[in-house]
Amino acid sequence: MSFFIFCAQADRIRVGSDAWADVTEKDGSGIYFKLLKEIYGAENIDITIESYHRGLKSFNDQKIDILVGVFREDVKQAILPNW
Repeated sequence: MSFFIFCAQADRIRVGSDAWADVTEKDGSGIYFKLLKEIYGAENIDITIESYHRGLKSFNDQKIDILVGVFREDVKQAILPNW
């Protein structure tokens, strides 16, 4: 009897943000990034730090999967918290 295990590596989650002190630091630290790494695993996330407007364009063009710290009225389509 043989056993085969197949592991398919999922695409990495692309996260974008502007740099904010203690929240989304340029070095990948900050509370928002810490939370995302706990949820998805640090090895599964690619973080891009750029200006808010560039990040917003990247999100709207579907070049990143998650945009941290976005204003509700600035996105065309997204899942946002009610609060």
